[in-house]
Amino acid sequence: MAEERGGAEARRHFRGARFIMEAGLRLGLGSAALSTALGAFLRFAREHRSPYDPALVAAAALLLAGKAQGAGPRARDVINVTHRRWPCRLCCSQWSSAAVGRRRGHRPAGGRC
Repeated sequence: MAEERGGAEARRHFRGARFIMEAGLRLGLGSAALSTALGAFLRFAREHRSPYDPALVAAAALLLAGKAQGAGPRARDVINVTHRRWPCRLCCSQWSSAAVGRRRGHRPAGGRC
């Protein structure tokens, strides 16, 4: 049982790290920002044993690392890249898609992405 849990945890870490590398390249981040984001993500994953959403943590690590390096991406760009990789994780669960849609003049189809 412990080995299964460790394997699932390792897969979650790997998926998050791979996403940071792919998204960082798409966002045009440098190697310093990518290594900072990977370090922040893996440090969070190591210290927090409770279940977490790797998409949300990886997106936050990318945004913060980019801002720390000075030439950070816009938050909207990070959200768009994350949404393309993991659809409906950010817009439907952590964000209120209905409120965002009304504010921009769009209506989500049935409250779904």
